[in-house]
Amino acid sequence: MIEDSYYSDGVLNIEMIGKMYYVLNKQTPNRQIWLSSPISGPSRFEFDASNGTWNHYRTNECLLKMLNHEFNQKFAKNESEKIELKYE
Repeated sequence: MIEDSYYSDGVLNIEMIGKMYYVLNKQTPNRQIWLSSPISGPSRFEFDASNGTWNHYRTNECLLKMLNHEFNQKFAKNESEKIELKYE
């Protein structure tokens, strides 16, 4: 599912199977994370201190829920390949 990943200067790049790339960019001054997804396009997430999650600034969808859905729908061929990202 994930071919490669690297982190540098607040930017996490994730290369998926098929040369599809996710980019997560930490925007420290704004307290946001910007996501570029090959499936859903660009998105912006803000931290919700009340429950410790990063939520989409318009839809309130949780960042990890969105990534889990995209990764599993597009890249998992069967149940055993599905992943579940979690906050720790």
